[in-house]
Amino acid sequence: MDNIREELEQYRAQIDDVDRELLACLAARFRLSETIGLLKRSADVHVVQQDRATEVKKRYETLGTSQGLRPDFILELFHLIHQESCRVQDRLR
Repeated sequence: MDNIREELEQYRAQIDDVDRELLACLAARFRLSETIGLLKRSADVHVVQQDRATEVKKRYETLGTSQGLRPDFILELFHLIHQESCRVQDRLR
């Protein structure tokens, strides 16, 4: 039983590391979204660019399914990230 606990703790530590990386990547992505928002504001460009959103959504689906992730999960994740990116850019207006 102790071996199983130790093994669980090792895997959980790895998950914690991946979670830290994931959150750092999301933070970096939203900083880039902010920079893009500033550029859009200076050029009087709308926050949502539907062609770009569709392109990114398709890329999420392709990359996600190639990694064995469920399509409905990928679409929900895309929606959350896109929504937050729009919020970040919108607050700059």
